[in-house]
Amino acid sequence: MMLTKMGVSPISMRSVLLSWVTLKMLWIELNLTLFLNRRFRGRGFLRASLLAPYALSTVTITFLWRWMLNDINGIVNFVLLSLGLVSSQILFMRGSVSAISTVIMMDVWQATPYTAILLHAGLQAIQANSTTHAEAMAATSFSSSTSDNGT
Repeated sequence: MMLTKMGVSPISMRSVLLSWVTLKMLWIELNLTLFLNRRFRGRGFLRASLLAPYALSTVTITFLWRWMLNDINGIVNFVLLSLGLVSSQILFMRGSVSAISTVIMMDVWQATPYTAILLHAGLQAIQANSTTHAEAMAATSFSSSTSDNGT
C-alpha cells in the first residue's frame, strides 16, 4: 500500500512479488537438493515421495487442492479448526490476495520436485567430474612418480 502511494504500480509490485517467490523457491530447492545429496537412512524413500507432485498431472493436482481447500468440507480447514489454530473457516479462493497466494503455494508444491531433480542431477554430475578429474590427477601423479624411480 505504501509503495502504491509512492507511485509504484500494482503490476510492478506483483512482478516484484513473483520474482521474490521465484528466488525463494530456488533457494528452497537448492537446499533440498543439498540435503538429498547426503547419505542417510530413508533417503531413497524421501526422494521417491518428493517425486509424487511432479508425477501427477496439473489437472489432478488442481482438483486435489480444490478439495483440500474447500471452504465447507476441506481437509485443511478441518485440521486448522480441530487444532484450534483458527477460529473460523478460511476462504482460500474467495479474495484476490488469498487466491493468488493459494495458487503460488500450489505451484511451488508441484514445481519444487522438478527443479530439485535438475539441481540434484547437476550436483551429481559436478561431483562425478571432480572425482574423475581427481582420479586422473592421482593416476598421472602416480605414474610420473614411478617412472622417475626407474621402475
